[in-house]
Amino acid sequence: MKTGFGYAGIFVAAALFLLFVYRCPVYMILGFQCPGCGITRAYMAAMQFDFSSAFAYHPLFFVAAPLTVYIVFRNKLKKPLSSNAETVILITLAVLFAAVYIYRISTGSFATV
Repeated sequence: MKTGFGYAGIFVAAALFLLFVYRCPVYMILGFQCPGCGITRAYMAAMQFDFSSAFAYHPLFFVAAPLTVYIVFRNKLKKPLSSNAETVILITLAVLFAAVYIYRISTGSFATV
């Protein structure tokens, strides 16, 4: 199960689950919105070319899928990023997601679940 294909299968299954459930699993289980709440709905809106709604659902939706694909398949790439570059990217994204989350908490501007 440690192959890229195994991880890709898990990712596809999780993505299909989220697409059909259409709700944040954290919200469903714990009752509060997580830093990633709205990303699935943002992708659904983007697939319908409704980018203003997509950004309203989650302004960082456009980085989630490429990052996930990179992480799943980085061992298959001829020239993956260095571990230092990966660390900088992940820390930057964590700070951005935290900033969006804090902004949403402070303003109450979460997209409707």
